[in-house]
Amino acid sequence: MPDRVRTDSENGLVHWVIDYNTECSQLDQTDNFNQIDFNRVCQLLHTVPNNITLITGGETVSELGTATLTSPDNLGYNCITGHELYNFINIRKGNDNDEAHNTYSSQKIRNIINGENLKYKSLCYNRLPRPHRTIIVAHIIKNNYHDDCLYSLGLYPNMPRWFTDAPFPPISKFPELSNEMNQLRTGPEIYPHIREGDVSLTVNLADTIGWEHGLTSYFQLVTETTPTAKNIPFITEKSMKPFAMLQPFVQYGPKDNIKVLRMYGYQMFDDWIDHSYDDEEDNSKRLRMVLTEFDRLQKIPKDIWSKMLQEMLSQLLHNNKLVKRPPIYDFTSQLIPILSKFIKAPQ
Repeated sequence: MPDRVRTDSENGLVHWVIDYNTECSQLDQTDNFNQIDFNRVCQLLHTVPNNITLITGGETVSELGTATLTSPDNLGYNCITGHELYNFINIRKGNDNDEAHNTYSSQKIRNIINGENLKYKSLCYNRLPRPHRTIIVAHIIKNNYHDDCLYSLGLYPNMPRWFTDAPFPPISKFPELSNEMNQLRTGPEIYPHIREGDVSLTVNLADTIGWEHGLTSYFQLVTETTPTAKNIPFITEKSMKPFAMLQPFVQYGPKDNIKVLRMYGYQMFDDWIDHSYDDEEDNSKRLRMVLTEFDRLQKIPKDIWSKMLQEMLSQLLHNNKLVKRPPIYDFTSQLIPILSKFIKAPQ
């Protein structure tokens, strides 16, 4: 750190902004800053907590941000929400996926209006084989949804899919899936029945949308990144993709993720889909509730699904338009008041 910056920071003339908005971690967690605690962060920056602002991916707006703000409130730093992951699907006007999205949307809308019966019922992407995703794929296999579900599951490099010491979810909570989960410990990557181009599960697919998958399936089971992280709502591009693909979905994510999406203006198909799992604090129980709703939707006949999509069309179109717009709460609208207060504070 240059001497002048250190001196200015010691004198309260520097406000530090730490941009960590692609994750939902907080400054008191040991997986950040080379495993140093928050007091050490303040020492290294030669500052006090109030002169630090974290841009996190966790939701901080309204009462839905209470869990995210627990650590900042206790430690005295500022915390706001960034939305970088919302931009990864890259479908705003002039971006790479915009033309492809427009072409896809036109075809998908025609298919819905015409009541097309599709080859598959559901779509479930799982790249990194986190424990909850391994359980979900095991459930798909156990219930013989293979022919009706487009699903994937990647591998960790040189490591098994499952860790027996994983804190959540323990195998003991899902004993009926033990055989399938043990089979999934090793083996090749699992790709959807429709393999799109050169797509590889070894690379991050945040900016990739499976248009052909959307044209051949009705709904998605979304497996979010960190559904067990202190119940901090955390919306990633995984939740945005179904809106762009004109598909309803159920989601295994943190508690209140669905409420956050509603807060941002998305319509969640409540007349057709039961999102009551979003209220459940227990991670294992919430996953079971998600799988129960997935089972119900998976068993609906295809001709009924075609009619349901026609009934959902106004909500599908609303979400499809909304996902191309910037979030209603961007980080600058949250950051500027903090910096204004800092500038006006007596030194």
